[in-house]
Amino acid sequence: MPRNIAKRLLLVEDEAIIAMHQKVTLEKNGYQVTAVHSGEKAVEAIKLDSEIDLILMDIDLGRGISGDQAAEQILEIRHVPIVFLTSHNEQEYVERVKKITRYGYVIKNSGEFVLWDTIEVAFELFEANSRYERANTELTTANEQLERFFSVNLDLLCIADTEGNFIKVNSAWEEILGYPVDELKASKLLDFVHPDDIDATVDAMERLNKQGEVINFVNRYRSKDGSYRYVEWRSHPSGNLIYAAARDITERMEYERALRDSETAYRNLFEQAPIGIFRTNSHGKPLAANTAMARILGLDSPQHALDHYTDLASQLYLRPERREEFMTGLEEHGYVQDFEYEAVRPDGRHIWLSMSARTSGTPTTEGLEIEGFAIDVTEQKKARKAIEESENRFRSVVENAPDAIFVQTNGTFTYLNLAALELFGASTPEQLIGTPVANHFHEKDRERVRRRIRVLNEDRTLVPRVRETCLKLDGTAVLAEVSATPFNYKSEQGALVFARNVEQEAKLEQKEQEISEEYKTVFNGTQDAMFLIDVEEDTFTYKRNNRSHEELTGLSLYDIQGKTPRELLGDEIGAIVQGHYETCVRAKEPISYEEALDLPAGERIWETTLTPIMQDGEVHQIVGSARDITDRKRDQEQIDALLVEKDLLLKEVHHRIKNNMHTMMSLLSLEGRSTEDPALSQSLTDARGRLQSMEVLYDRLYQSGQYAEMPLSEYLPALIDDMVGMSPKAPRLTVNKTVEPIRLHVRTLFSIGLIVTELITNALKHGFRGRDTGTIRVSAIHSNGRVTLTVEDDGPGPAQGVRAGGAEGFGIALITALAEQLGGSFRIESDKGTRGIVEFAVPPGSDAE
Repeated sequence: MPRNIAKRLLLVEDEAIIAMHQKVTLEKNGYQVTAVHSGEKAVEAIKLDSEIDLILMDIDLGRGISGDQAAEQILEIRHVPIVFLTSHNEQEYVERVKKITRYGYVIKNSGEFVLWDTIEVAFELFEANSRYERANTELTTANEQLERFFSVNLDLLCIADTEGNFIKVNSAWEEILGYPVDELKASKLLDFVHPDDIDATVDAMERLNKQGEVINFVNRYRSKDGSYRYVEWRSHPSGNLIYAAARDITERMEYERALRDSETAYRNLFEQAPIGIFRTNSHGKPLAANTAMARILGLDSPQHALDHYTDLASQLYLRPERREEFMTGLEEHGYVQDFEYEAVRPDGRHIWLSMSARTSGTPTTEGLEIEGFAIDVTEQKKARKAIEESENRFRSVVENAPDAIFVQTNGTFTYLNLAALELFGASTPEQLIGTPVANHFHEKDRERVRRRIRVLNEDRTLVPRVRETCLKLDGTAVLAEVSATPFNYKSEQGALVFARNVEQEAKLEQKEQEISEEYKTVFNGTQDAMFLIDVEEDTFTYKRNNRSHEELTGLSLYDIQGKTPRELLGDEIGAIVQGHYETCVRAKEPISYEEALDLPAGERIWETTLTPIMQDGEVHQIVGSARDITDRKRDQEQIDALLVEKDLLLKEVHHRIKNNMHTMMSLLSLEGRSTEDPALSQSLTDARGRLQSMEVLYDRLYQSGQYAEMPLSEYLPALIDDMVGMSPKAPRLTVNKTVEPIRLHVRTLFSIGLIVTELITNALKHGFRGRDTGTIRVSAIHSNGRVTLTVEDDGPGPAQGVRAGGAEGFGIALITALAEQLGGSFRIESDKGTRGIVEFAVPPGSDAE
């Protein structure tokens, strides 16, 4: 039955089929409905149509602005009641729209009655709010409006007489100039004017006395603190009163002055810069140059340079093709950095210029404009040549040095002097160059050599002098003392290595080495970073560290030995680290903790254990063990981020599936309304009910977070309410539900949902013919491993739908097939009313909670 023929509604729904269904439903009930499919279209419709009385707004509108964003923009245009109509029932969506409007929030597919009632309540609430707002507006007097204007206006407002006495001022005077209102009222306007502006101000007041306006008049007014501020006036006389508004423009005046100063400074910088600055076009014609540029070219002024050069490629470049290379770089990248070329000055002198430039502006008939900087690098070129000559002399010294000297890059030999060839048993450099350095050391030293190479090449860190066993090409082992320093060779990072044969020295030291070897093996063999600390009262000094500590932290024994935490790590980090050591000393037992340290090898996170070494009941030393857990921490952060991303994706998929189900149900409903065949219409309605049973099951599974199974008591009551709620007789029907929490697999739940849908549809169609009230009872009881599902109505006799044949016959056949699929049976009983009963065994693995 039509509710309100005069009301016009705007329906905002991005799903076209759902929008069509909702529009048909609303128009059937007497509303005039205009439908749009996006938030932007909704805002435009409100601008164009002032007769829209209410808006039904979906929240999720696909691409573009969302429903709540569209609502906020609409309410800025005009006040209109907005009811949110959406498939979202999550609390976060309710909170999103609650702060925008409280006219209603309706879940899609809640039933026509809920939607109609919500619309009517929204209209009544809107009308009540409108009456309240009109009543408040009528209570506001003209005097209150004036007072409000004076109090909130950011400009200086005043009323004065023609003698310059203040009669009324607003609070902005106190906020901007610092004068209390009472002090101003006891003063004259001219009392605060800058002495240099008195005459101009008096002239302006004379024009006002003659009833002339004064507009854009600027003078300086003294503030309470004694400073002056620029004020721009707009004044209008009325009899013996002057109405004036003034604006503080001090910042604008200072900005304009600063802009003028900035332009002057830029011009001075351009003219006086120590490097050459130029502007040319792509055809090679100079457009501007500063004094330094002219001086580099050997000319006495920028104008002389502009007059002299007409074609830079032929006049300035020794090799004109270099100008073409310069232009190619500009065309490809828009800029050129440190471009060097040999130039010829007008006096014939050759110089080298380094130029950085970029294109600016848009192309014209004169070509692209180019602006840039130029530096005379002639002396640097000479210096580089001298360095090359020095390198050649150095190479001669290195070649004949008594100790072995070689260069490694990327872990391979790149250069060897004569002594190095002898050390490794080679007759020519070609026998070793390009081969891995580590392969020419004894296998017991190779891994350490590789680690040292990585430290040298990647961390660019010095490594301590060590003894390692070199292998000659014939396999002979030679003990050598090796030291190295990071070194760039032919533009590649590597190391300069010095090696000295210490075979004889080693024999003398062998006995001492044997004594300490066991300790070194234990200390240096672990992959954890180990370090030893001497404790003397409140002082902690590092004594030694192992190889892993050196490689993982980039701190060698030389770096740490004898230093305190503050000396090694700085005051801030050193204080934190020392605090851990103090805790270990107080506890007199091992402690563990995590710490983040920025060390030469990089910033890493460590899991550190400190173990005290006791002597006479006091801590004498501390042994530290640290494990790098940075990757583990980073992996955990990535896992957490992936879990959040999975949850967001699941929510979006859930929303899409629900919308698709709503779309299919809307299509079935629209098709049912459009056909004139009652039987076909009823079949489509039945099909819509079956689809709804699947939608309810999916929604409950999503909300529970358990996608394989769930209790029957969480699914079946919601499905029953939805099925009965679609009936026009729903408000007058009583539904009794007794459903035990039997946990079943989703496949079983799906079959039960279809069975209940068919039985309730049958009861609604046939069990209440000729009457508006009645009762439907639904129960699902578990006993002795079997479930008994019963749907019963209290009609006067057998329902017509139990007969075979037609649509009802299909329903009975469907229930029978589903019951057999469950491994059970279906039967119908009828005395007073009709009962549909399905019995089946609980599938293995199910749990009757």
